[in-house]
Amino acid sequence: MEACNFKIVGTPDETEDKYDFPAGLGERTVETYAGALDSFRREVNRLRPIERFLDREDFVMYIAGNGQHEAHRKVSDWLARGDLAGNSSSAYNTRLCAMNSMLRELRCRGSIDWSLDIRGRRGEPYRNCRGIGFEKSKSLIMKMLADVGDGRGKTLRQKCLLRDATITSLMLCCGLRVSEALTIRLCDVDFARRVIMAKRKRHKNRHPVGIPKLCAGLLSRV
Repeated sequence: MEACNFKIVGTPDETEDKYDFPAGLGERTVETYAGALDSFRREVNRLRPIERFLDREDFVMYIAGNGQHEAHRKVSDWLARGDLAGNSSSAYNTRLCAMNSMLRELRCRGSIDWSLDIRGRRGEPYRNCRGIGFEKSKSLIMKMLADVGDGRGKTLRQKCLLRDATITSLMLCCGLRVSEALTIRLCDVDFARRVIMAKRKRHKNRHPVGIPKLCAGLLSRV
């Protein structure tokens, strides 16, 4: 493919070109990918004289117009600048996926016959699934239970405190998200084995999660 020729345009607001991505991507995904590529384009334009401003169409040619080796260098430098700026592994993968999706569409159209040899990164765990542990959370939960008293709460305030203490104990001791703790039903609790069937995020089926004695006792009082 021949080297690209650049257009001379005024400001970014005057461009209405759209990036071409493979069919089947959701609207929000397309917006996210376009935003990632636009951030790259703005970085490129900051390093160039204003009369050489690149619109979206020119930016695509700037990346893909000079072959695989040059594209690999430019994209690697872009990702490296993101690392220096403190971007997370998720942001790194989003940028890489946006670039790969754009290049995939170019391959489908026969504009290029190569792809980038850059691997994504394994993201950090969203959270510690085991929670902070019983000992660290016990004092906080006991403070919440101080006004509940023995047995079931009778007043509305006592019932709310007992509910809040139960949800808090499930999150702190078992590592459940708020949405996961709120979907727990009494039929999901096995008091004999001290196990609850929690519906984890991105999973349709419920999964067993062990609970300490304190959580089991609170669930039995709700």
